[in-house]
Amino acid sequence: MTIKRKQCKAFLFLFLCVCSLQGSDAFRVGSSVLSTPRPDPKNPIFIARTRGRQVTERSMLSEAFLTVENFYITSPYVAAAITCGVKASAADFVAQKRQIRKREEVTGSVKSTFQSARNVAFLIYGALYQGMAQEFIYNDLYPMWFGTSSMPLTVLKKTVFDVFVQTPLLTLPIAYFFKAIVFQHSPREAIRRYVEDVTKKGLLQKYVLLWAPVQCLTFSVIPPHLRISFIAFVSFFWLIIFSSVSGKRQEIKTRDSDTCDLVDGTTCNIDG
Repeated sequence: MTIKRKQCKAFLFLFLCVCSLQGSDAFRVGSSVLSTPRPDPKNPIFIARTRGRQVTERSMLSEAFLTVENFYITSPYVAAAITCGVKASAADFVAQKRQIRKREEVTGSVKSTFQSARNVAFLIYGALYQGMAQEFIYNDLYPMWFGTSSMPLTVLKKTVFDVFVQTPLLTLPIAYFFKAIVFQHSPREAIRRYVEDVTKKGLLQKYVLLWAPVQCLTFSVIPPHLRISFIAFVSFFWLIIFSSVSGKRQEIKTRDSDTCDLVDGTTCNIDG
């Protein structure tokens, strides 16, 4: 009997404790202790606040976009230099890291170093030629030479001149001359290496295949103040390939020196 009385008292005490807790704020439905009231999606106040936040976010994005666009319109040469310089440096950085990883895989424990001079050369080439010079050529000279129309014939004239005249005579030679200065090669050596890539390794053929369709878009549907940015976006991937081509004359001797990344996916032994 004593044990049963104790059990009854224990159950009674437990029951009273549960009842007292159940009546407290901690166990009330909607209490902040257990849960936070969920907003009703159909509540007009909730809808208004949500739409207000969305409008504010879109407004901030629109203002940021307009600020950037205004910068490219009002300061075209500065914008072009910054965009293309950073892009060229970043592309070469990625290409060098890829080359270093491949060399270390072949040579084992031999560590390859990052070529800062080569990266600076591409930065200068990107800022001065791909940025400022091409801003002047495409948005000042081309309109005078070929007109401002976006009709197919005008677009075709600009594209043909760019890939078949400007590129082999100006665009790629300038890149090789810049690298020749950095690597302390003579101008004659830079020309020799460029001619070798063109005649034996298919550099121009690959360039034309990439840029002919791209430039058709550039001169037809891209606004003038965004043309250099569009070219920079596309050429980011081109420069990854091009820096691999022009940076491999110091490649290890076990690689084939007669092949090129731009032709069949292998290496091209040139660094200037």
